[in-house]
Amino acid sequence: MRRRLRHILLAIVAAIGLAMVGGTWWLGGTLPKIDGEVAVGGLDAELMVLRDGHGIAHIRASDERDATFGLGFTHAQERFWQMELARRVGSGRLAEMLGERALPADRYFRSLGLTHVAERNLAAVSENTRDLLAAYAAGVNA
Repeated sequence: MRRRLRHILLAIVAAIGLAMVGGTWWLGGTLPKIDGEVAVGGLDAELMVLRDGHGIAHIRASDERDATFGLGFTHAQERFWQMELARRVGSGRLAEMLGERALPADRYFRSLGLTHVAERNLAAVSENTRDLLAAYAAGVNA
């Protein structure tokens, strides 16, 4: 009986250890690649994202459009979940992710009409600003 209990406990400890190692490996794969080179399309020239000792990104680009692309890319690397959550909250689409319990918040945010306000504001900005916003979005999507 003791031997069987010992084997069961050993199996449980081994399973927990494997789960921890596997979880660490899996989560490590979801972290942004901050070392080396990443090839992406949509740039006019070379873009460099350098990180200092605190992990803060410093973007070096030949023009404002590429720098804005790099900003979108870096934001998506580090904060995509937050960006997605904010987009869903602002457009009243949180229940798509969280289910029925988020419907009151969705109704409230849809009543504010933030999506329509954003569309009107976009139509009112200069073509240069729209180009920069498109570059930022392309960086996020890259």
